[in-house]
Amino acid sequence: MADKRVPTYDPRISVTLRKNVRREFVAGGDGLGGTVPASARYKAADRTIDLTPYLGENGGVRVTKNVRQPAGGFVISLADRMFQGSTAQMESLYGLIEPMDVIEIRMAREPARYNGLPIVMRGFVSSVRRTQVVGNGGQPQRAIQVAGQDYGKLWQIIQIRYFANYVMGQQLLSFLRFAQNYGVNSDRNFAPSEFMAEVTREIINEFTAIMRRSGSADGPEDTTSPVRDIDIFDLTVPGSDAKISPYGANTWNGGALYQMMTYYGDVGPWNELFIEDREAGPALVYRPNPFKTPAGEFIREQGAAYAPSGGTVDAQGVRTISLTDADLQVDNTGRSDANLANYYVVDNPQFNLIDGGILKMMAAEQRADTFFIEDYRNCAPWLYGIRIMQQQTQQGLRVDGKAENDVVSGRGAMIDWLDRRREVIVQNNRDNVVFEEGSMTLKGNEQMRAGSYLQMQRGTMTTEYYVPSIEHSFMPFRSFTTTVQVERGTGFIARAQRGRGRQSPYLAETSGGGVYDE
Repeated sequence: MADKRVPTYDPRISVTLRKNVRREFVAGGDGLGGTVPASARYKAADRTIDLTPYLGENGGVRVTKNVRQPAGGFVISLADRMFQGSTAQMESLYGLIEPMDVIEIRMAREPARYNGLPIVMRGFVSSVRRTQVVGNGGQPQRAIQVAGQDYGKLWQIIQIRYFANYVMGQQLLSFLRFAQNYGVNSDRNFAPSEFMAEVTREIINEFTAIMRRSGSADGPEDTTSPVRDIDIFDLTVPGSDAKISPYGANTWNGGALYQMMTYYGDVGPWNELFIEDREAGPALVYRPNPFKTPAGEFIREQGAAYAPSGGTVDAQGVRTISLTDADLQVDNTGRSDANLANYYVVDNPQFNLIDGGILKMMAAEQRADTFFIEDYRNCAPWLYGIRIMQQQTQQGLRVDGKAENDVVSGRGAMIDWLDRRREVIVQNNRDNVVFEEGSMTLKGNEQMRAGSYLQMQRGTMTTEYYVPSIEHSFMPFRSFTTTVQVERGTGFIARAQRGRGRQSPYLAETSGGGVYDE
C-alpha cells in the first residue's frame, strides 16, 4: 500500500540590508558653499539592518536571473513601520535605505537541510519608493518598495567612452590606451578567459576597492564595507588557439564595460558570461554554452567545467537539479521551427589586418556541406525552406605583421578556425525542431539557478531541460514558487524513443511516482 503521508514545508527567507552609503550631507560638503548637512541619525544608522520582519503579511520578494542579461534583479515589498535600531533612529526605512546600499537575500523551502539559509542573490539598491494610500475603510496604508540588481550592475555603470574630456575613459583609441588607463596587460595576445580575468581584476575589482575605501564616512581604513570583489575562478572557455587581439578595441564604439566584454567574448552564439552569487561571494562565470545533442552528449567545445554548490555535477562539471512532477505546478512547453537554420555563415569582420571579406570568400570555397545542410531531415531546406543564420566572431588567430608566407598560411589557419566556429553553430541549431522550450512553475526551490540543467521525472519517463532564466517569488505566509524558462528540452525526444504497447509515452509519464502515485 502506498505511503499516504503528506509532506509539509516551512519555507524561510532572510533579507538583510548592509549599509554602503553613510550620508553626512544632503548636498554640498565639498567646500564650495551651499552645504546642506544631513541629520546625525543617517550617519549613525546601523550598518546592518534585518529587513525580514518588515515583509509582513502583504510584503514579498521577487528575484530574477538570466544568464543572457547583464544583471539579475530583485524587488522587495516592505511594510512602512518605524525602524528604531540600536541608536534610536526612529525613522522610516524609506529614509535609511539608499541607492548603492547592499542587499543580501537568502531563502529555502526546507531550512532544516542547511546550516543557515543559502544565498540566492546579493546586490545593490537601485531605487527606493514609498506608497501611501487610504483604504476603503479609511485606514492609511503605507508600503516601501526596494528594487535593485546583483553585481552585474557594476559592469553596466562602468563606462568606456571616447570623448576627449571624459576623465575616466579618456580617449581610448587603442587597446594600449585601454591598458594604460586600467592596468590591463597589453604585451601579448589574450586567450579569451585570460582577457575576462584581466578586465575583471583590473577594472571591476579596482572599482569595488575604490567603493570600499571612499564610499563610507569611516574613512579609507573601513573594514566593515559590505562591497565584495568578484571571484574569477569559473573561466573555462578554451584558449588553445583563439585569441583576442590587444588592438581589437580600436574598432569598438565604446559603451558599458559589459558590452565590450560580451563583444570580444563571443557571448551569445558560443559562450555565456554572467555573475552568480555564491556563499563565498559573487563569481564571474565565462564558459561555452553547455548545450547537448539529442543523444545527450555535449556539443564539441561546449562542455565547460562548472561546479557551484547544489544539485549533482556530471563529468563535464555542469550542475543538474533532479525533480519529479510532484514538484511541478505549471508546465508550458512546446516545440517549433522558429529558430531552425540550414545555411550557416560565420564571419570575422575585421581581425587585425586580415580583411573579413577575404576570409568570407575563402571560406565559401570550402565544401558546401560544411555550411549548407541539405540532407539532414531536422532542418532540410526541401521541408522547411532556406533558413539562414549569420554570426560574427571577434576572436581569431594573430598573423598580421609577419612575413608573407606566414600571413598566407595564417589565413588558412583562420579559415580552419571559422570552420570550427561554424561547426558549433550547426550543432547548436540544426535540431531545434525536436527540442522543447517554454516555462515551468515549480514549488519553491532555492537550488535552481540560471545556467543549470533541470532533470524532470514524470512517471517512468525522464526528460532534461537547460535553464537560462529563473525567477523566485517568496510571499511570506502565502507561497514560495520558482519559475524557470527552459530550452533544449528532451520531452519529445524521450517520447519518440518509446516503443509500442507498455512502452507507450502517455502511459509511461502517468504511471509510477510523482502526482500519479496511488
